[in-house]
Amino acid sequence: MQQQNQGTLYDFISKREYSKDEYRFMMDLEFVQDLSNVFYLKYLADNKYFDDPAFLAYLKYLLYWKKPEYSRYIIYPQCLYFLEKLQDEAFRYLLCDQNHINFLDLESHLALRKHNEDPRKSESTVN
Repeated sequence: MQQQNQGTLYDFISKREYSKDEYRFMMDLEFVQDLSNVFYLKYLADNKYFDDPAFLAYLKYLLYWKKPEYSRYIIYPQCLYFLEKLQDEAFRYLLCDQNHINFLDLESHLALRKHNEDPRKSESTVN
């Protein structure tokens, strides 16, 4: 059986020419969705990204992804929650604490599980 070449996002993007706006759209979408990973948020905190005013301005700019015409492209909706929370300095400070990261990871998994539940299973029937 022949193995297929998986490739990377960059390989996919380089298959044709994209406008500057299309390229920016794809890169912003990829980054915003990375924010759904609490361990990536910890990495950003540990490496002092949140101390950089330019990076904080970029996070503020990315709030446009909350608009319906953009959010429809998002696969991991929890990234929008974390994008909003990253606007808060106190939340960014807590990302340095491994216990808080573990808590956020657990809560994220529980929220995703709840989101993926079949609503018919949780409906109560009245006899």
